[in-house]
Amino acid sequence: MNFLKNELELYKEYNKEFKADFIEINNGSRLVAGDIFVIYTTKYPIYGVIVSKTDDLNEAVYLTTEPFLASSTATRLKINHLVSTVILTHMKFYFDDEFSDKYCEFIKHVDVEEIVENYNILVSEVYSGPRKEFFSLEAKKIEKLYELFFEKIVYDDSNEVCIEFPEELKRHEEILAADTDGVKGENYVGIIKEKSLIIYLDDSLLEKKVKVFYDDRELFNGVVHDHIKITNIDGLTKEEIEKNLKISEV
Repeated sequence: MNFLKNELELYKEYNKEFKADFIEINNGSRLVAGDIFVIYTTKYPIYGVIVSKTDDLNEAVYLTTEPFLASSTATRLKINHLVSTVILTHMKFYFDDEFSDKYCEFIKHVDVEEIVENYNILVSEVYSGPRKEFFSLEAKKIEKLYELFFEKIVYDDSNEVCIEFPEELKRHEEILAADTDGVKGENYVGIIKEKSLIIYLDDSLLEKKVKVFYDDRELFNGVVHDHIKITNIDGLTKEEIEKNLKISEV
């Protein structure tokens, strides 16, 4: 543990500022599932691997460059780029092809099934101590990607389904879900804003009757025309939401 604490202090020493601007490149790439890519910024590179693509939406898993603070069970990927190796994490982010064309540089292609298999292991792990703090800091590097992505989604509350999250389902251990945190389920994406979770369903579920469950507790049963807003989520972590919130067609 002392070794990890020392590594974390070194990491914090060299990463004092997490706000950075993206650098537009001339050879941006249109990516597909399995592609490893880099986004250059004014302070650090952001590495990722595409795990899913729907129309022009790219779903990517963040790749860290920190070999010791990353999970010991994470897949290591040789890229021989600005760094020789990147390591898989449990964090995802999203962007469209327009962003990819301007800012993403293709590096290499890998087996996406192996990536997804390892990601499913990592997302179920419990991170504590130095690793927990490390990942909370690493998340700041991709925070702006969430902001840019959700800025493009038009928010209209005229067709909003609003659910208040039951107080008794909270563990009240700590409050980690923060504004601009994005969440991703099997058939939805969402963003946390002002202690509420705004959920956008896959197109296949819109205008249809669906059920919303959290940890096997039914929260909603009805038709969704646009999006779902779940209020009163303070006290939940992003990881808890992604693990327990399920939506299915009736």
